[in-house]
Amino acid sequence: MILCSRTALRHQKSFQSTLECFLNHTLACMPQVYRGYLPQPRAMVSLVDKLCKNITKSEINFSCVEKRTQKLQVCGFEKGMHTFGDSDSAFTFDKFACIASKSNTECLKAELRPCGCATVRLYEGLSRDYLYPPACPRDILQDPPTTCDASNEALFVENNARGLSVSKFSCFAIIVLYRVYVILSST
Repeated sequence: MILCSRTALRHQKSFQSTLECFLNHTLACMPQVYRGYLPQPRAMVSLVDKLCKNITKSEINFSCVEKRTQKLQVCGFEKGMHTFGDSDSAFTFDKFACIASKSNTECLKAELRPCGCATVRLYEGLSRDYLYPPACPRDILQDPPTTCDASNEALFVENNARGLSVSKFSCFAIIVLYRVYVILSST
């Protein structure tokens, strides 16, 4: 996926224009009722901006995030099974999208702790501010955003290996969006 390559960083503006165009066309093909549950084009352009601005900051540990991608997927799967598997009620697309997005933010906070507080704060912010569906109620994100200071420094275990690649999480988010598009456009 292009978002994972350094090419996207070298050609950020054209990449963002292409991404925005793709998402606008995707949303135009969707039934109106689903549009608010998918990432919005301007939000995704802003997400790329935020990632590109942070990619050279040494306190953001992108290589650690890449190493923890599998744990993020397992956490999401387990939360999904717990939430959806234990329920007697049928889940609609809107409930699924909102709960899955909330679980994504919770998993980021839990599974990226070994990558350091600044990394957790960045990815939590990306999830809350750019990937969380605008049609979902914001009140289900009950936990306050992560803050990094001397009082909670011991909660985060810093990993000294640093990397400059955009994380697989970002790619995973784009792939999930595409799969949702394919499923919804075939119904």
